[in-house]
Amino acid sequence: MMPVRPASRWMLAGLLIIASILIFYAASWNGGAQHHAQQSNMLLELKELDARLDRDVLRITSFLLVQYDPLVETTNRLRRLKERLGSPSKGFYGSMDKLVDSALDAYWESMQEKLQLLERIKSEAAVVRNGIHYLPLAAKGLEATNSKHYQEVLQLLNQLYIYYLISSTTRLQQIEQQIDRLQQQAETQGEPQKVLRNILFHMSAILKGLSRLNRLKQRFIAIQTQQRFDYLHDVYELHRTGDRRHTQQISMLLALALTVLLTSLWWLLSKLERARLTAETALKRLHDGVESLSEAFALFDAKGRLVLHNQRYRMFYPWLGKQLTQGLALTTIQEQNGSQLQQADMDGQAIHEQLPLHLFMERLDQGKWYLASNNPTSEGGLVCVRTDITETKRAELELRKLSRALEQSPASVLITDTEGTIEYVNPKFEQISGYSSEEAIGKNPRILKSGDKSREDYKELWETIKAGREWRGAFHNKRKDGTIYWESASISPLRNEGGEITHFIAVKEDITAQKRAEEQLRMNATVFETTTEGIMV
Repeated sequence: MMPVRPASRWMLAGLLIIASILIFYAASWNGGAQHHAQQSNMLLELKELDARLDRDVLRITSFLLVQYDPLVETTNRLRRLKERLGSPSKGFYGSMDKLVDSALDAYWESMQEKLQLLERIKSEAAVVRNGIHYLPLAAKGLEATNSKHYQEVLQLLNQLYIYYLISSTTRLQQIEQQIDRLQQQAETQGEPQKVLRNILFHMSAILKGLSRLNRLKQRFIAIQTQQRFDYLHDVYELHRTGDRRHTQQISMLLALALTVLLTSLWWLLSKLERARLTAETALKRLHDGVESLSEAFALFDAKGRLVLHNQRYRMFYPWLGKQLTQGLALTTIQEQNGSQLQQADMDGQAIHEQLPLHLFMERLDQGKWYLASNNPTSEGGLVCVRTDITETKRAELELRKLSRALEQSPASVLITDTEGTIEYVNPKFEQISGYSSEEAIGKNPRILKSGDKSREDYKELWETIKAGREWRGAFHNKRKDGTIYWESASISPLRNEGGEITHFIAVKEDITAQKRAEEQLRMNATVFETTTEGIMV
């Protein structure tokens, strides 16, 4: 080992001192940068929540948001963020100049106005929605009176539903004219006219509610929280400019120290050879890693030339043959692939663009399916990854076969969740029960209940299937039209991959004819047993 000269010792000591100074200032900058990052993140979160609030209000006024849980979460996050921003140790308030504080106060003043309007919008939207839901029931009542205006009311109700979903001044005028005309005809006495007037009153109330809701929305949109946020952001950046100026001065000193440091790095050139060897080793590891992938992999540079690929890629496209070497043009590969496979999006629709990006599928003439991904690199290149999903596609086909089997089954099939809510019925169920799938889904099987089974019978049934066992028995059910029929049923639990029960499936068969035959046999037997006269057979 060569002895270290005194000059080298001093150079090394100087390097250590400069490095220590750099580390000290880097640590200081890091702390300030982290605080700035936290403040910036809070501003970004504030802007995001403001935008989300605007989006949810538009969804409410368009009646696309029925549950307000996301909106409640957004308002709660806004309140928590207000507390964080108001903390001098964590946020803004009191930690910078008064200009930032006043801008923040102005912003929260506008936001508070928004939140107050939000509550009114939610209330008005709920009233309109309830009125819309009430009208079909009222129309049924009008039908029961044999009113001659029933069909006109149905048409008017359809027009109102369309206007409820898609506002139109022309449609509004037409609806108002029809309401006025029907109101004039409903002035006479009688039960049908009374029901008709009630329906027309609710329709008018809904139109007024929609008008109020639209005005509230316009007031909400007019609140300039975005402009006040932009002003808050500007004054914050102005404050940061002063900090950066101080940082720049320190940077100049550090740059000078760095210059001294760089001039002393010549003696480290000997390490470059070791670095080169390390790079070669890393490159070899990269090649090995790519080869070990179960997916086909290819990397192209910004000019569309092949840089790296694995053996799996060669196996996926055997027609490329020996020409699949480094430097091969991506366009050449596309031309040859075009005659061997078809490209489709994730919904199965054909793709006609030459180089689709992101996720899509490739179908080979041999029946194979590849899940394909083309993603650009930061340098303008392209990473191509292919996964063989042939078996998955076959499984999907089998699943479709099973689905068709359920749809065409001669037995009535019903699937519920663990609480008994119906999630699926097949056509045979609709035929036997008289309930359509739209009427049955979301309901409980008790809609078929005729009342012949006791509470204890149902309790035993639920205990059996919730314990994971199959239950077999018969039901004396009632159709939608009120007629009674017999069904034999087999109810079994369905489990997920973890063995947990997620659903119950009932397979049922109409045995009404069989039950009637059995009853007839019992009656005949009773006659034979009770008669006092001889019977010749």
